[in-house]
Amino acid sequence: MSDVFVSYSRSDIAFARLLHEALQEHNFDTWIDWQDIPPSVDWLEEVYQAIEEADTFLFIISKNSLDSEICSLEIAHAAKNNKRMIPVVIDNIKADQVPKPLRDLNWVFFKDEEEFSNAFQTLMEAIHTDYEWVKEHTRLQVRALEWDRKGRKDGYLLRGGDLAEAESWLASAPEKEPRPTGLQNEYILTSRQAANRRQRITLGAVALGLVISIALGVAAWRQRNQAVTESQARATAQAEAVSERATAQAASTQAVEQKDVAERQARLARAGFLSVESFSQLEDQLDLALLLALEAVDQADTMQSRSSLLSALVYRPQFARFFYGHQGPVSNADFSPDGSLLATAGCSQPGPSAGNITCTRGEILLWDLSKGTLSKRLETPHPTFISDIAFSPNDDLLVSTDWLGNIAVWDAGEQTLLAEPEPSPSGRILDVVFTPDGESFLTSHEVMEEHGTTGEVRIWDTETMELINIVGYPNMYANLEVTPDGKYLIAAKLDLSVIHLWDMENWERVQEAFSEYESRNYQIELSPDGDILALGNQNGSLQLWDMEKDQPLGQPLEGHEDYITGLAFDPDGDVIISSSQDQSIRLWDVQNRELIGEPINFHQEKVPEIAFHPQGEQFVSVSADSLVGLWNLSSSTLIERTLSEHSGPAWDVDLTSDGETAVSGSVDGTLQIWEISSEPELRDVLQAQLGQIYCVAISPDDRILAAGGQEGLRLWDLRKAESLGTALTEHEEPVISLDFNPDGTMLASGGMDSRVMIWDVESRKRMGKPLTDTHSIVPDLAFSPDGSTLAAVGCRKSNYEYCEQGEIHFWDMASGDRDHRSIPAHAHNIWTAAFSPDGKELATGSVDKTVRFWDVETGQQIGEGLGGFKSMILSLGYSPDGSILASGDHQGNIVLWDLDKQQTFGPALTSHTADVNTLVFSEDGHQLVSASHDGRALVWNLSLERWKQLACQRAGRNLTEQEWASYFPGEEYQTTCPAYPEKPSLKR
Repeated sequence: MSDVFVSYSRSDIAFARLLHEALQEHNFDTWIDWQDIPPSVDWLEEVYQAIEEADTFLFIISKNSLDSEICSLEIAHAAKNNKRMIPVVIDNIKADQVPKPLRDLNWVFFKDEEEFSNAFQTLMEAIHTDYEWVKEHTRLQVRALEWDRKGRKDGYLLRGGDLAEAESWLASAPEKEPRPTGLQNEYILTSRQAANRRQRITLGAVALGLVISIALGVAAWRQRNQAVTESQARATAQAEAVSERATAQAASTQAVEQKDVAERQARLARAGFLSVESFSQLEDQLDLALLLALEAVDQADTMQSRSSLLSALVYRPQFARFFYGHQGPVSNADFSPDGSLLATAGCSQPGPSAGNITCTRGEILLWDLSKGTLSKRLETPHPTFISDIAFSPNDDLLVSTDWLGNIAVWDAGEQTLLAEPEPSPSGRILDVVFTPDGESFLTSHEVMEEHGTTGEVRIWDTETMELINIVGYPNMYANLEVTPDGKYLIAAKLDLSVIHLWDMENWERVQEAFSEYESRNYQIELSPDGDILALGNQNGSLQLWDMEKDQPLGQPLEGHEDYITGLAFDPDGDVIISSSQDQSIRLWDVQNRELIGEPINFHQEKVPEIAFHPQGEQFVSVSADSLVGLWNLSSSTLIERTLSEHSGPAWDVDLTSDGETAVSGSVDGTLQIWEISSEPELRDVLQAQLGQIYCVAISPDDRILAAGGQEGLRLWDLRKAESLGTALTEHEEPVISLDFNPDGTMLASGGMDSRVMIWDVESRKRMGKPLTDTHSIVPDLAFSPDGSTLAAVGCRKSNYEYCEQGEIHFWDMASGDRDHRSIPAHAHNIWTAAFSPDGKELATGSVDKTVRFWDVETGQQIGEGLGGFKSMILSLGYSPDGSILASGDHQGNIVLWDLDKQQTFGPALTSHTADVNTLVFSEDGHQLVSASHDGRALVWNLSLERWKQLACQRAGRNLTEQEWASYFPGEEYQTTCPAYPEKPSLKR
């Protein structure tokens, strides 16, 4: 094996030699093809083997190497084996010219010979990063490849300590690069299964040998004691029986213990494997990632498995859930007026081309939105592609049309077919729309006659299903829209710059309307108030049209790369969503005429239609890839709920001990009291009369609410929401930090006047003199869990604007004089502090972008702390069991840390858009509450059981039979999410 494999073009051999010599001088074993391929072997196989056995794949990027077929083969083989790849650049190259496996990596630039030393040092740092992890990756990949190439014989599997080390290595995979290969995962899992089989066989042999040994011993004992009296023999037999039972029991207990250990190790290994697989599927198959994470948690409830579940839950936060059931492309969707039902239509039996024209059976599915499950698969009379579906605005009446001119009318609530109006002339029905009062609906027809093709619009009576009128026109209309007052029909020809306005009273066309529209339209949608018509064009642009002035609203909105296939306004008309043949979905701000957020690239084929939920908070997308997706308009994750939206920054929030009530305080001068046991409900709003509010605290017995602000601090009876006397104004500057001691008898306050004060809660009077040992403002303070220590943080040295040294203060609350000690800590100001649940450690967060831990008794720093933050740390909170530390920063990120492994737990939670000022865990650890400068307080649900429910709802299915066989070979199929059908059949 080698340390580094060097891949290069022969044209760059001079630089390759220079780099090779430099690596050797630093004691790296390099493999490079001018010296290491024996002339008698298959050279490409030798190259492949060298790549597999190298720890690092180093590729020299140049114009020559990018054109080299051999270099491309080497890159592909390195990527296949998940090798650590380091690109070394020696030419001016654009990113899009570089193969995808190398494109997104950190490049090392060797463009200037004078800078060779600095660039080489960067290369050394890259090679040495996680060096031991990479070497183990290589060793296990070589072992796994050998096992695979030798017919997967058990003799090549891992055993004993080697297997245990491999399982430990795999368990740390989510935080490391390069990722384990699928073969490595399978190799380790198979090794564990074989070890378990061997252990069961060994235990069986030991038990059998024990029985045989006992039997032989008894026989020998009886022969030796033939002369002993009968009574002595009986006594001996009794003793032997007792001994046998004790021995057997001991053996049985040991076997059970060993079996439990083996099964536990197997579950941990499988949980690690499934967690890694879940991470790897997030981008391409989110539903599969969710199911694998659920199975990982079921195998072993570890931080790693929970982390994979959290990652799958918050990935693509706008996405709410999948709806699985269609067997072919899906083309239409509409919500019932009350929002309880979703109807989707598609093709269940695509023809040979898998396209619309060759569809031989249309299908309509009804979905129960409250449960997220399939309610009914309608037996449709449509023998071909369903062109459109539409709900009546008044009830659950649903109309469907197809490309053979058939119309079906359904009672979607009762899930029955009501009528089939008379077939239209030969030709397609392209669109259907109801009038606003629901009393009639219109269908657009293609009429095929001997002399050519014409078009017509038919008007139907909703109650009788009788044809009311026919409006003929030389060409067919692809899209119809009726104005909200029911007076006009807007009709557009597909792929032409032709839009007509019809007066529906006399059915005469308004000649001058849309005369200045020039683009070739593909889709139209009218805003709910009828003021704006959105026109989706063939070139991918979106034009908003002022209906009153009959002119465009500004320039077309650019973004899509292909024609627009679907448009939908939200119920308020503030947002319009567009879908396209380019497979993307985009949200637009109608008033500002600009894109909202990033485009949604989710579907793998075109998105023919989107529809808004009547309440406007969600929309649905359908696609030719057979997927139906439900989306949230906001980017909030599934695990969060908004508690309050203050008119100014929310500085602080606190929870009652039962986790059912939260109180937030803001610079808007109010305290908002929320009941949060189910859906958040605002109970009271208190006008604090303290100016801006900076800090909030609830007493341990949940009786007293304290708040501090610009004009002192004040106490309230929390249950009654009544003030307890006047404000306490002994601080000379605003009060910015508060904390109750554990028994609720004392309240500590810290101010911008650099003083800490202790208050008797019952009398609301200050206890003793202010603690004036701090040198700066007191941004945070906290009592230890046993109340014996009060800690405060701030700055020791300052040049007024910039803190040069952070400081921690400790006061001994048990001593009469409240003995004080202080320690320097952090390079800059400390903004937040939190005691561990056992009170032995204090965590601090600083402007220096680090979190550090301190031994409370000695004042010494513990370990290296936590780094890698991109912004200053403003808030910290321990989970009740001390396993997780939550940190909030200046950029609105909340990071959960696994303190045992000193690594992040799941991805950062990024819903806040400004400073995260406070983080508080509930006492059961199931909730985390945050307050931010964005004016919001959020509650994050951390309950594992709730996560499981949400994951199943989001996935919308179970593992397929093929997926189960892949991840659980040889095991009986089980459902992951019982509410959904087992062994689903999916079209991807």
